[in-house]
Amino acid sequence: MDGATTRTERDDLLRQVGGDVQALYRSATVLAARLAAASGLHPTDTRALELLDAATGSDVTVGSLGAQLGLSSPAVTALVDRLERAGLVERVRDVGDRRRVLVRLTDTARRYAAEWLEPVGRRMKAATADLSAEELATVSRFLRHLVDDAAP
Repeated sequence: MDGATTRTERDDLLRQVGGDVQALYRSATVLAARLAAASGLHPTDTRALELLDAATGSDVTVGSLGAQLGLSSPAVTALVDRLERAGLVERVRDVGDRRRVLVRLTDTARRYAAEWLEPVGRRMKAATADLSAEELATVSRFLRHLVDDAAP
């Protein structure tokens, strides 16, 4: 704690940050629900798309996707079937092990996500426009801690 901040001021700021994080989470949840509703997808389907997008460049098997989503084998197979019918994912055989089936996002899914996330990117750019590199580093470190602590 720096010399200019009292314990009470710090506690007040921590409560404010906690409220801000909760508001950010609610906002992200609303955005995900809107995306699901607009696309006709179930929220679990949109979560699967998020996971696949985050794994870009990495191999994701149907089984590992199911494990990340907490779904049984039949449930994740049905999910991938739905997403494949919608043209959002494709199944491909692993060239190193033809028994493994990988799931990848299609270009259609990437375009759709970009369309939905572009307004979020604009708001983030506006919100950070006046921050110094040091402030951005602090924000980034804070968010990484939150994400890392939430990981299973």
